[in-house]
Amino acid sequence: MKRLLVVQPGEKLASLKSVRGDFADWVRAGMGLGEADTRVVYPHRGEELPDAGMFRAVVVTGASAMVTDDEPWMLRGALWLAETVRAGIPILGVCFGHQWLGKALGGEVTDNPRGTEVGTVTVMLTPPAADDPLLSGLPATLPLHVSHRQSVTLLPPGAVRLGASVMEANQAFRYGEQAWGTQFHPEFSADVVRGYLDYHAPRIAARGLDPGTLRQSIVETGYGRQILGRFAGLAGFNSG
Repeated sequence: MKRLLVVQPGEKLASLKSVRGDFADWVRAGMGLGEADTRVVYPHRGEELPDAGMFRAVVVTGASAMVTDDEPWMLRGALWLAETVRAGIPILGVCFGHQWLGKALGGEVTDNPRGTEVGTVTVMLTPPAADDPLLSGLPATLPLHVSHRQSVTLLPPGAVRLGASVMEANQAFRYGEQAWGTQFHPEFSADVVRGYLDYHAPRIAARGLDPGTLRQSIVETGYGRQILGRFAGLAGFNSG
């Protein structure tokens, strides 16, 4: 059986060492897959991205890097992402992966003009989400975890906007039939997002906001796991 390819372009925060796993582990758990079902590649360490056609689907995780840095591995990866989409392979980009995918397909990525967004936020789905294979059937507004300083400020030509929040106009998009980006982190637990809030606390305070108040608003949410499970089903993992 073909496996899931997880492209992990960075590691979790060092301060989260007490939290088990890393991005790829959290994605795999959310999709209900085991280690034998996946291969993880780390392009920021110099690992080559394989032929995506060897895999059933691709997930590109978050990272601490900035897409706008345009490091050589990012530029090579952008070409690979665009080719993967053209090949019709199901792909989900999360946070950095969302931004990387958006830029690879012709969108624009800049610093979020509204500042750092972190914590549990209300994501408002757009009307097209009601018919979207990944997001249909979910509530029109739902709590999801976020942690990002940059955004896809202009979607790729032809992309469909699927969700927004108060601080982020493009929380989710679909490109074509089988490519999605989510600025929110469907794989994050409340413990993980608390760690990211603590990390970003100085930036939050500099904007006149109280990190403690934001911390109190963090809640566990099962919607991220639902979305990852839906992607697993779309990729055919539930059918063997």
